[in-house]
Amino acid sequence: MAKKTTLESLAAQMEKGFASVNSRMDQLESVLEKGFTAVAGDIADLRTELKGDIARVQDQVNSIEAQLRDTKIELRLGGAPRRWACIRLAFVQEDTRFLCATSSLHD
Repeated sequence: MAKKTTLESLAAQMEKGFASVNSRMDQLESVLEKGFTAVAGDIADLRTELKGDIARVQDQVNSIEAQLRDTKIELRLGGAPRRWACIRLAFVQEDTRFLCATSSLHD
């Protein structure tokens, strides 16, 4: 003979099921919160590193501009041979950092 299902037993089963779902949701929330916290920390670290990289590139650009300005003044004053073809600049990417290398001037 089949067992009779009463409203009380059905309510108890549903309450047990909801408690299990709530427990799983709490676990999922905890995992997601930890993950988002870690991502936010990584983004903050990358932002700081990127700002430093940008500052270093700006210093290199300023140095190149100063060298070009000095060369231009030397050329105007006649202190350097006018046969220089150009000043070649090569940017070399190495280990996610940008290094600026200038070639030697040639006659």
